[in-house]
Amino acid sequence: MSTVGSYEVASRVWTYIDMVRKVINEAKETFKGNDAQKEVLKQAILYLKDAEYYYGVKDYITALSCVSYAEGLIDALRAEGVIKVSWVRKRPRKVLTGGTFDILHPGHIYYLSEAYKM
Repeated sequence: MSTVGSYEVASRVWTYIDMVRKVINEAKETFKGNDAQKEVLKQAILYLKDAEYYYGVKDYITALSCVSYAEGLIDALRAEGVIKVSWVRKRPRKVLTGGTFDILHPGHIYYLSEAYKM
């Protein structure tokens, strides 16, 4: 069984929230549905806001649940042809550094912080 650190969980959940936020903005622009379907879109927006709130208080599991509900509602509207959206995830950049960091000193920290900016 794989274990994932809380930083990685937080990062993954934030990436998911950001992706759903972009899709919801796209959905608002392309929406062509009736009042009931508009209510479904509003519910997706509320679930996204809930996800952002729970992320802010570091409750990542609840944030993940909320953003998943938002995605499901958006996918339902897309399947009905009410909205046109595309799910695009920006791939995170990876930077490779080299060296021996047995004793960490300010030069190492500077080196790694510059690599992080790339």
